[in-house]
Amino acid sequence: MRRARRGAVAVMLAAGALVGLGACSVSTPSSSPDYSVRDRSGDRVSMADLHGAPAVLTSWATWCKECKTLLPALEQLHEDQGADGVQVVAVNVNAPGAEDDVLALEHEYGMTMARWRDVDNDFTQAFRSRGVPTSV
Repeated sequence: MRRARRGAVAVMLAAGALVGLGACSVSTPSSSPDYSVRDRSGDRVSMADLHGAPAVLTSWATWCKECKTLLPALEQLHEDQGADGVQVVAVNVNAPGAEDDVLALEHEYGMTMARWRDVDNDFTQAFRSRGVPTSV
């Protein structure tokens, strides 16, 4: 019961963070777009890798103030619900050359959720987003 309550709290925190951020946009496409990038290991990853389980993808950038509020809530969601199959993916859209800044922020926040790197910001077109952060 305690675990279920913690999980519900994490989901509410993440949902509240997503809804409460004025600069944030939330997209719910009817079908998964053809979207693929590289993960932190350099391996190609795509929406197909997330098939079959609930997933939250959120774009973020090191210069985004709202992202710095949202990322800890997403990490908490990952910690609370990851073992139950919820996949949380943080997609960084900083331009090429910002790798040190990206890694520093990921380290600062202790990010253990899946982290994808989208240096071309294909996320914007794939999910028709209007800025960062955007969660789908």
